Amino acid sequence: MPMTDMNNEVFFKHLDKLALFMKEQGFPEASQSITELLHDTAWTTSSELLGELRLLLVRLLQDYREKFPRFVDADIKNCIREIDKAFNA
Repeated sequence: MPMTDMNNEVFFKHLDKLALFMKEQGFPEASQSITELLHDTAWTTSSELLGELRLLLVRLLQDYREKFPRFVDADIKNCIREIDKAFNA
């Protein structure tokens, strides 16, 4: 999915789809960690949520190194870049 000029709502929907795909592909723990962060935690600001998402996505790349399909790995890296762009805007 192209990730240019994405607003938070679209970005969070993208992460929901990524989490669902991870679950379907046999990565339920990774999926659940994204879903819990997005939907089961109260956040004071979107910046706080984005920061926590970035930490989680980096950890998922480390924990699932070479287990995720390449395009999932690339998608996660794109999500991290989008978060970095939001903080540098």
